[in-house]
Amino acid sequence: FEAVDRYRVRYKEKGVYENRLYPGMKELLEALKSAGVKLSVSTSKPTVFTEKILKQNGIFELFDQIVGANLDGSMTDKTEVMQEAMRRAGGKENNTFFMVGDRSFDMIGAKNCGVPGIGVYFGFAEPGELEEAGADYTVETTEELKTLLMKLVTEAED
Repeated sequence: FEAVDRYRVRYKEKGVYENRLYPGMKELLEALKSAGVKLSVSTSKPTVFTEKILKQNGIFELFDQIVGANLDGSMTDKTEVMQEAMRRAGGKENNTFFMVGDRSFDMIGAKNCGVPGIGVYFGFAEPGELEEAGADYTVETTEELKTLLMKLVTEAED
């Protein structure tokens, strides 16, 4: 656990300030929010760090909920975090969920939770990683993601 502690100290002091939004991401989130979509963050990062990152990037208020890992080491598994976010949102019987992520863990979590996984290649995924992990859709840009999400949200409402 010493490595985790060292990582968290460094992340708290420097790492949280090294995050930047992808071009077009704030506009995408605003468009979804304007369309009535409830937005959640489900992350394996500790919630306290996640909230700080969202605030410093000016998008914290766009999210209805933020669910992340606990500093005590609990709830670090992506599936567990997603299940908690879905529970807080009222469950699958009352909502339509999509998981947008840039790593295999996100797509595996989506599959485990029975929701469509949308893999984004403007993040950290290696070529083919998202498809191998079972992504239902993949996109290369935030504009492609916006188009896909608006289409899926419209279809879910019908």
